[in-house]
Amino acid sequence: MNQRVATARVTVSSPVLHSEMNRRIMRLTLLAKDGKSQLKDCPSVYMADTGELVVQGPELDATEIQELQSPLSGETAVRIDPEIALRAMELYKQGSKH
Repeated sequence: MNQRVATARVTVSSPVLHSEMNRRIMRLTLLAKDGKSQLKDCPSVYMADTGELVVQGPELDATEIQELQSPLSGETAVRIDPEIALRAMELYKQGSKH
């Protein structure tokens, strides 16, 4: 598979996520995104300041969600090209983690 995968280390400055349990707001740093998508388009992989990865992509539809094994309430799944995930992991291994 010969596809372009863009990489960047851009910190998202606005609050991006919080839970109902008063968890602090998570800050994200872009690791890799689809090189064919526009500047603000997805799919992308981010490193959260919590040390977790966050994946942005098109959500699975209801039929596809049924294929998941025991999703918890509040969980969802998205699709991304494997090359994006691999590039994000390369950057993570190179020390891009926070």
